[in-house]
Amino acid sequence: MAKGISAEAREDILVQAFLTCPNISEISKKTKIPRPTIYTVIHSDSFQRKYSEARNEAVTGAIAYLQGKLGECAAVLVNTATDTEVPAQIRVNAANAALSQCSQWTKNVDMIERLEAMEELMSRVEQEQKSQKRGK
Repeated sequence: MAKGISAEAREDILVQAFLTCPNISEISKKTKIPRPTIYTVIHSDSFQRKYSEARNEAVTGAIAYLQGKLGECAAVLVNTATDTEVPAQIRVNAANAALSQCSQWTKNVDMIERLEAMEELMSRVEQEQKSQKRGK
């Protein structure tokens, strides 16, 4: 690691390393930044902000990728559950996995719909309260 590197560049390097390395020892080896320096940098507000943003972007990307594969994954479970050549216990496990996931998704969709309805109701109540205050 070059000694003349800016603090901002060091943070950026460490953010990427934290996303790809399993621990601080590996991060230190990969980046050639001493562990004490790493500990100092990771406690700064700017590093925490950058790392949080980068982690959120990584998670969002992974979620988008997996969402694109949901149909294929569901097909594998259904095909496994219905394939008479597959051992019975594996078929049962595949069916249980599919049913369990479907149940969870259904609950999530129901909660989202209820939350959206509550937010809409709250918005209407707030608008009515504002209108009443103006009318006084």
